[in-house]
Amino acid sequence: MLNGSGVPGVGELVASKLVPGGFRIVASGNAQTFDHQSTEIVATTAQAETQADQVRGLLGVGTVVLGAGSSGLADITIVVGRDLTAG
Repeated sequence: MLNGSGVPGVGELVASKLVPGGFRIVASGNAQTFDHQSTEIVATTAQAETQADQVRGLLGVGTVVLGAGSSGLADITIVVGRDLTAG
């Protein structure tokens, strides 16, 4: 999970939405910039897209894309944008 919004504590917010749904946060940090308007849920494999869709449902915002993950530690990387932290 990468904070792309610049809002402090976003990791706790994401965890509160995902952990009850059976997911776990394996790493968190800051994105390269804090100007992300929309949350992006990156599935590193086609098989992970279904889980990424579930993450999107639990977060209530975001777009699922297939691409290379930023962390290399998980099948899904979330770059949190201001759409999640605005509400």
